[in-house]
Amino acid sequence: MAAKFDKELLIKHRFWILLGLMVPLVLTAFLLLLFGAASDIEAKAEEYNKAKKKVEDKAGAPQLKNEKFVTILNDREKQATKVRDDIWKVAWEQQKDLLTSWPALNYTDPSGPPSTKRFLQPLSPDDRALYADDPNGYASQVPALRKVVDPLDEDNPNGVVQFKGGWDKVLRYVRSWEALRPPTDEDVWLAQEDYWVQLGLLKIIKEANDTAATFHKVPGGDPKAGWTVWENSSWRLELAPAKRGGTLLYRLTNIDNQRLALGMHFKLRFPGGAEQDIQVDAEPLAPNASFPPADKPPAEKEVGGNPTWARSRGFSRCSTGRPPR
Repeated sequence: MAAKFDKELLIKHRFWILLGLMVPLVLTAFLLLLFGAASDIEAKAEEYNKAKKKVEDKAGAPQLKNEKFVTILNDREKQATKVRDDIWKVAWEQQKDLLTSWPALNYTDPSGPPSTKRFLQPLSPDDRALYADDPNGYASQVPALRKVVDPLDEDNPNGVVQFKGGWDKVLRYVRSWEALRPPTDEDVWLAQEDYWVQLGLLKIIKEANDTAATFHKVPGGDPKAGWTVWENSSWRLELAPAKRGGTLLYRLTNIDNQRLALGMHFKLRFPGGAEQDIQVDAEPLAPNASFPPADKPPAEKEVGGNPTWARSRGFSRCSTGRPPR
């Protein structure tokens, strides 16, 4: 017998019937979304995060650089490199004679003498031994080194540079090669390097002393009486021929801003090239003070004519904290 369909009951309970059908449908859709689309969502999220990080990194950089920017920077780098190379070239031209100077010996290395090699490049055993043992080798450079600055010593009482404690306490050099038998490449190169460095420094001292010592003729004095005025950075020297022949009047003034010691030699050059020293020994002079004093007659010195050039010969002191080898 066919079941009787109660239409009124269905209408009366339609909410609960539809709810019972909706729940499994919604659950099915949720499960499909949860397990079916999760992998795609995760992939898209990862792609998004990578893109976001890339943008953030670019934004945080000091400057954003495109191809045009890089091209400009490369051009500037080439220009800077050229300027650097030009500076190095000028510096090398000024120093190459110093940094390639070696004792003049009969080197036998087939690859060339030391002056043709780069720093610390191997030298032959015979050339190393010749450099260390020959009297015209390394040992010949040391006495000449100290004479660069015109030192004040027993042999040169009128020198201009005093080595504190003696030159051998100041200059760094190899006193004996006995402990370095046989001398290695490094021994020879470092000994010669010490010589080059000290020679360069002593030449700077010599040039500074020469520049400071040389007087330049300046306006002033009484031309009718034959007075001429000469100055350097520290002194003013006024000169004039005395009325009786063969003598020269002079007055020395401290134009520095500090008290200066005397005990000075002033070298004068006269027409024809003859030179004459004036020795000035007196108490130290305060700024703007003179010897002889301005209210006293000028000093007199026997010479031969009017000078054309003048320079002072005081002395400076040279010292170092590096012990000799």
